[in-house]
Amino acid sequence: MKSSIPQMVWAGVAIIVLALIHVAFPTFGHVPLFHAYALGFVHHGTWPREYPYLAAVEFALPLALPLSYNAAWLLLEALGWFGVAYVLYLEGANLWLWGGAILLAGIEPAFGLAEAYPVLLVAIAFYLQSRGKIAGSGLALAAAAAIRLYPLLLLPIWLAGLRTWRERVRLAGWSLIPFVGGWIIAYLRHPGGVFSAVFWELGRPAEFESSPAAVSYLLHLLGVPMRFAMGYGSTLVLSPESAIVTLLFEVTAVGLLAYLIWQVYRGHLDIPRASVVALAGILALHKSMTPEYVLWLLPFAALVGEDTGLWLLLGALTALVFPFVRIATAPGGRPIPVAPLEMDVVVARDLVLGLLPLVALWRWRSGSRAKKA
Repeated sequence: MKSSIPQMVWAGVAIIVLALIHVAFPTFGHVPLFHAYALGFVHHGTWPREYPYLAAVEFALPLALPLSYNAAWLLLEALGWFGVAYVLYLEGANLWLWGGAILLAGIEPAFGLAEAYPVLLVAIAFYLQSRGKIAGSGLALAAAAAIRLYPLLLLPIWLAGLRTWRERVRLAGWSLIPFVGGWIIAYLRHPGGVFSAVFWELGRPAEFESSPAAVSYLLHLLGVPMRFAMGYGSTLVLSPESAIVTLLFEVTAVGLLAYLIWQVYRGHLDIPRASVVALAGILALHKSMTPEYVLWLLPFAALVGEDTGLWLLLGALTALVFPFVRIATAPGGRPIPVAPLEMDVVVARDLVLGLLPLVALWRWRSGSRAKKA
C-alpha cells in the first residue's frame, strides 16, 4: 500500500497529541534525567551513557531559541517523530497503523524524545539502504546504536539482504567501525566500567513485564512458587523455573534470528518483514521488556502494512500498563507484590507480542505457497 496525504495528516495529529501528553508530565521519565546529564550532575562509567547526546541538545535548545524548557522538549520530540513519519511516507508505509499504534504504545511519558531519535536513525538507515546508499545507511545505523543497542540486531539481517559480498563488507564496516571505535575510546577513558552494563544485563533475572516472567506468573496460578523483588532498577519475578524458562526463551531467540538471516540470504524473505519478526520475536522472548521497546517495532510493522488490528491491540494493552506503573504507584514507589490485574494485562500484552511474529511468518509462508501454486 502507498502512503497518502490523509495518512500523513493522521500521523501528524497522533504525534502532536503524544508530545502534548508527554510534556504534561515533566516530572516523569527521562526529562529530569536529561537535564541532570546536560548540567553534569549525573555521570555513568559505562558507554554509551544513557542518552547524553540528546541531553546536550535538549539543554542547548532553550538557550539558542526563545523557548521555555517544556516548549523545547515538545519541539524536539515532535520533530523526531515527524522525521520518522516522513521517512515512512516516502517508503509508502501504512501510516494509519503507525500513527494509531504509536499514540497508544507511546503514551507513557518516559519514552518520547528518548526513543524518537534512535527510531528516526534506523528509519533513515533503512531508507538509504533501500536506495543503495551503503555508507550513509551504515553511519545512520551506527549512530542509532550509539543511543540504543537494539539496531545491532538488525545488522545481520540487512547484511544478508544485500546482493554482493562487497556491499555486505561496506555496510558492516560503516556500521561497526564507528560503533566499535566509540567503545575503544570509552575503554581507554574508563577501563573498569565499559563492559559492566553487559554483565549487568546478563546477570539480571526476568523483568515482570517480560514473557519469561509471564510464564512464571501463569505457573504460579497453577501452584508453582513465585515472588516479586526489586533489583536491577526494575521489578523482578523470581521462581524455581524462571532461570530455565529464560534460558529456553533466549536459545529460541537465537534460533529465530539465525532462521531469518538464512531466509533473507536465500531471497525468500524481505527485509521489512524479517526485521519486524526479528525484533518482535526477540523482545517477546527476552527477559527484559518495557513499553518503549514496542516503539522500535512500529516502523517495520508499518512498512509491512498488515495486521493493523493486532498492532493496535498491542498498543492498547501497552497503554493499559501505564496507569499501574507510573500513576497508581507514584510517588511512593512500586508496591510488592505487583497487583494481579497488572500482571493479567502484562500477560495479555506479551501474548499479543508473541503472536505478531508468528502471524507475520504465517502470512509469508502462505504467500509463498500461493505463488508456487
